[in-house]
Amino acid sequence: MLRSRACTLLRRPLCHVRHSSTGQTWTAPTSILPAGSPMKGLNFVAGAQDPVALPESEYPAWLWSIATPSTDPKSLAKSAKKAKVRENNQIAGEAARAKREEDEKMKWRNKEEIRKRNREEIKNANFLSKR
Repeated sequence: MLRSRACTLLRRPLCHVRHSSTGQTWTAPTSILPAGSPMKGLNFVAGAQDPVALPESEYPAWLWSIATPSTDPKSLAKSAKKAKVRENNQIAGEAARAKREEDEKMKWRNKEEIRKRNREEIKNANFLSKR
């Protein structure tokens, strides 16, 4: 929650930024709060004051890239692989759950069959003993 709240407070219209090593240009959000403004609601220490916004140059460069989606093929492939693994795990979990439920049903069916058989044996034994 802290991250999302901070990103919301620090976001304002997008500006174009050039990456220093690759030379690629991309759009990045910049701070909407002027330096020195208190950021209400971000304090998580009891009795402490709200944090104060710093100038944009004081924030690390990666902060502005948090809100931008990655277009790197490796990271896209990695996230697709994670999604596929998550989906497969969910399917496997559902199959295992269905098997457990079926096993539980069979267990109760077997118990019911055993009870019926025992009752029949008791009735037969009682009937034969009366003769």
